[in-house]
Amino acid sequence: MRIVSYYVVGLMMLLPGWMCMSCGKKVANESRVDGWYHVYSGQSDSLSAIPIATVDEFASLRLDTDAYGRHGIYGQVNLFYFDHWTAEIEKAMGKKIAFVMNDSVIVVSKVTGEIERLGLFIIGSRHYNRLKTLCDTLNSRINFRMQDSLTQLGMKKLWAEAHAYKAMITDTTFLQTKGTMSYAAVDMLNGYGFNPFYAYNQVVYLTALDRFRSRLSERKGRLVVPECQAEELYMSDDLFQFIKLLFKDWNLWIKEGRCRLVKDERGLYTVEPVKKK
Repeated sequence: MRIVSYYVVGLMMLLPGWMCMSCGKKVANESRVDGWYHVYSGQSDSLSAIPIATVDEFASLRLDTDAYGRHGIYGQVNLFYFDHWTAEIEKAMGKKIAFVMNDSVIVVSKVTGEIERLGLFIIGSRHYNRLKTLCDTLNSRINFRMQDSLTQLGMKKLWAEAHAYKAMITDTTFLQTKGTMSYAAVDMLNGYGFNPFYAYNQVVYLTALDRFRSRLSERKGRLVVPECQAEELYMSDDLFQFIKLLFKDWNLWIKEGRCRLVKDERGLYTVEPVKKK
């Protein structure tokens, strides 16, 4: 197996000195399916026999450039295979993984960040034309119709798990999103691509919002937010602060005449738009 001179940028940290490996030396004779593999030390063949993810399991690949002008192939594993990917990535945290294509090691990198837990990866190179050729080759192998079908199955599974979790929530269940609470945390698509935690995070956020809304009162048409701490409402501080900012926005919209304060069917305060005359 040969080592080809590519390198990882951004989401996966480049291993110091790995560029010296790009000498074309065969490191193993065993053929492997193209994809990502664990790298083990102290073995004649340092790559795992079973892949972390194969090229056929990639949902999307695009050629892009970061803020520093570095080119990279930005990819994400299909949601259907997400559980297997994340389980293997957890095993690889702080260790090395390699991307193999045509029995050549294209990338050796150290898994260090949270982004890999989202099913994401980047392959970078100083040679744009070489990178574009690789991206075009990989994209030509993706069956996008099949990937769309698998994504739909994966989304159904996400929501089934989210609804099952919701059914277990009590008034004292500690609520915390996967990742810091933000609008991106509850969006299906965000700056990283498909968000595999959006269904779970939406359930957590809406439950926390209702829990906080039950403490609200009204004075002169404005919301009165009680003085309390996140711990009192059994939720994480980032979630607590995010909701407080939302209530602040509500009062601003009421002041500007864009919305008015009302109660929903459960008697909890919310806002609705004011119809323009």
